Amino acid sequence: MPTFSCTYPELRKVAGDFLKAIPTANLEELDAGLKCVQLHYLGLTEGLKDHELVGAAAVLRIVSREFFKAEMALAPWPN
Repeated sequence: MPTFSCTYPELRKVAGDFLKAIPTANLEELDAGLKCVQLHYLGLTEGLKDHELVGAAAVLRIVSREFFKAEMALAPWPN
């Protein structure tokens, strides 16, 4: 999957923007936002400090958890 270079602060900014947008997002927007954060994570540049590596994994875990919560709230359930 193609990606691009990203720094740890850029990943945190994108993740924060996505988390702020979750309450008003529909399913398509949620999916696109999660993919955007994931691409930023995959594109992290080499040479990160240890705490940034741990922080990046935590950011991805938090974003994924909030995505799944929102997805479950929006998903159509059979009656």
